[in-house]
Amino acid sequence: MSKEILVNAASRETRIAVLDDRQLVELRVEREEPVVGNVYKGRVENVLPGMDAAFVDIGLERNAFLYVADILPEAVDQGDDDDEEEEIEEDLSPVDADASDEVDEDEVAAAIEERIRSDEEDGGDLVAEANAILAEAHAAGYDRSLDEEDLDLAPGSTDLEGDTDALHEVADAEGEENGDDQGDSDDAERPESVATQPAPPARAERAARQDRRPTRRPMRGRGYRRQIPIQELVQTRQELVVQVVKGPRGTKGSRVSTRMSFPGRYLVLMPDANNVGVSRKIEDARERDRLKRIVDKFRQQGFGIIVRTEAEGKRASELYQDYLMLVETWQEIQHNAKTTPAPGIIHQDMSLIYTIIRDAFGSDVDKLILDSPEDYARAHEIVSKISPELADRIHLYDGVKPMFEHYRVEEDIERLLRRKVWLRSGGYLVIDQTEALTSIDVNTGKFTGSTGLSETILQTNMEATGEIARQLRLRDIGGMIVLDFIDMDNPRDKKMVTDSLVKALKNDRSRTKIASISPLGLIEMTRKRTKETVDVALTDTCPYCHGLGRVSSAETVSMHVERYVTKLSTTVNSEAILILVHPDVAAQLIGAEGEDIERLEHTLRRAIYIRTQPNWHIEKFEVEPGTMAKIEQNYPLPRRGTVIECNAEKCVLSPPPWATAHIAGGYQVDVTNAAKFVGQNIRVRLRTVGRSLAIGESLNTGGKPLDQRGPKGQDKSRGQRSPSGASA
Repeated sequence: MSKEILVNAASRETRIAVLDDRQLVELRVEREEPVVGNVYKGRVENVLPGMDAAFVDIGLERNAFLYVADILPEAVDQGDDDDEEEEIEEDLSPVDADASDEVDEDEVAAAIEERIRSDEEDGGDLVAEANAILAEAHAAGYDRSLDEEDLDLAPGSTDLEGDTDALHEVADAEGEENGDDQGDSDDAERPESVATQPAPPARAERAARQDRRPTRRPMRGRGYRRQIPIQELVQTRQELVVQVVKGPRGTKGSRVSTRMSFPGRYLVLMPDANNVGVSRKIEDARERDRLKRIVDKFRQQGFGIIVRTEAEGKRASELYQDYLMLVETWQEIQHNAKTTPAPGIIHQDMSLIYTIIRDAFGSDVDKLILDSPEDYARAHEIVSKISPELADRIHLYDGVKPMFEHYRVEEDIERLLRRKVWLRSGGYLVIDQTEALTSIDVNTGKFTGSTGLSETILQTNMEATGEIARQLRLRDIGGMIVLDFIDMDNPRDKKMVTDSLVKALKNDRSRTKIASISPLGLIEMTRKRTKETVDVALTDTCPYCHGLGRVSSAETVSMHVERYVTKLSTTVNSEAILILVHPDVAAQLIGAEGEDIERLEHTLRRAIYIRTQPNWHIEKFEVEPGTMAKIEQNYPLPRRGTVIECNAEKCVLSPPPWATAHIAGGYQVDVTNAAKFVGQNIRVRLRTVGRSLAIGESLNTGGKPLDQRGPKGQDKSRGQRSPSGASA
């Protein structure tokens, strides 16, 4: 399977597409400077005990949201190493070691074990402490030329006891917060602790000082912090250093955390943690042990590290250089935090090109294709520093057609905004996104199968699993997701469908949780979400239906107009009323043969004039009371016997041979013997004229007649009609 990454750069937008075998599987659109991953010095504006949260001004348009479980309390002793490992096992939620720079708030929470310094003497100056530990590392021989020979390690060595499961990112708090509390208790989801390496002699004295500290109750992760009142952790006007873990969505501000996480090419550095994890995607036990031993040789106490998938097979020197870069970033952040006034930005994440190369451009990618010469040169510069072996996979697109058109990505982007997704067999999916969850319905559609009903259902469901996984990645759908498969009676078939879905989601970098299929054929699942879905990023909510996806029918609007006019007539004393509406609504108000408007005039004892506005939305209307003379002056009536030219339209209420036309001023004319001329210009002689409707006859001859059936399939024919309110 070939994998390509396309980067389309424009002045106001950058689009990144990931193709597997020339099929679009991921799309990212950036139109604004991303804030996820940035570090800010903020000021607490409001503390809300009832929500266990605070709002922090970080200098953006809207205040950021800080949840109580995302606050790192101060002055809590981390305890000895044994307690640390126990807390890691009990408190860490799984985290994806291969996640992108857009780190979810729970992704940080999942990876960080509470490590707090208890007094200013031992923990007040993190920059000085980090520099001191780096000096110790250099004194021990761990310089930038560090390699496996320096560490006396060989690939595949297994001296380290125990194994560490992959750290996976936890689900989005909005969609999966309650489920995570239960899921984290699952032993299969927890990372195992890593045996702590003996501290270098230079650190012995510092370790002894820590052992002499007064024993304090250790802090126990997110579940414990939820029990601490928010007002005991932060106060109004307090200044905090926070990292954005979820960008703003709609009217919601960013979500922030005081716990940091910084991804590199091969490692993820987590200040205030003290554990090592290896991505589960690295499955070889020998390689996992080798990577853990390498990291433990140079890892500073108080820094947690996750080894990313891209680190597999890499030398110790490459990992160490990545580590030093991350440590320098953290030191810079600590320094800037002391000099930057709140609110203000302390650290901005790398450029988009850098993050693409860092997080997506790995050994599994065959080509990275860019259409901007500037970005192409920048990409080569970055790759030459961090992965020179991949330099020959970077290409500049210089074709005549736009790159996304050449690779047919534009067509896929247009299709991903549609609600219905067709399967190759003829079945289809229907995807509906709501505030609470996303539902995906599977249907057989045009697929009839060839052997039996159960086999047809199984084939459709199996094909749907692959397309569902693709659509989740492509649209970046997160939160709660309900999959409505076609009902299956055979347990074996249900297991096959569930296994197929799990396999299809294996390549999804966002963490997913899947429940077993229910007796009704439903599968409940969750998927991590850190930003808006693609369709939300590309579209706006409809100003008419407000996201409902439907508008009122012409008949419904006509009933609403009639009720409005009836109410108005009780408060306004006028002899006539002018109604401006869409042509379809006008037809419903007037009715067949004008009988409905005639009834309304008699009921209200007022003259009613209806005129059409073809360019209006179907739900828009205007009602203007006045005098008959004034209305007819502004909207003059045609004279009976006049010959006019107009365009024949399909009649809404009357079957062929009737047709409808609208003349100057939005006046409606029903024309007999004109159905065969729909869509053509015709000459019509007006036989009768009323305030809202005229009846005419077509003077054209020939033409192709239309179906003689009425709107409900009945055969009808009509003679001459007399419109209501005839005045000429």
